[in-house]
Amino acid sequence: MIVIKVALLILLCWLQINFFLGKNGLFEYIKLNKQILQKKLEIFYLVERNVKLLSEIQYWNNSNELIEEYARSNLGMIKKDEIFYRILIDN
Repeated sequence: MIVIKVALLILLCWLQINFFLGKNGLFEYIKLNKQILQKKLEIFYLVERNVKLLSEIQYWNNSNELIEEYARSNLGMIKKDEIFYRILIDN
């Protein structure tokens, strides 16, 4: 009878160790769930950024005023029959 109790106790300890520390055990499950949550959060931020970029692209595609403003400020372009004045300041 004592041998059976000892064997069952050893079996119980072995099962507990495997449950917590073994391959696909509880601690590994918790660690993987944490990684999954982090990846979902990263995906959420990336999707949000993509939506903002797509809306900006559509705004650029549909807005002639925005393109004109960009060409004037960054490329130095002027309209036809427009006079351009450049003021230079000496130090």
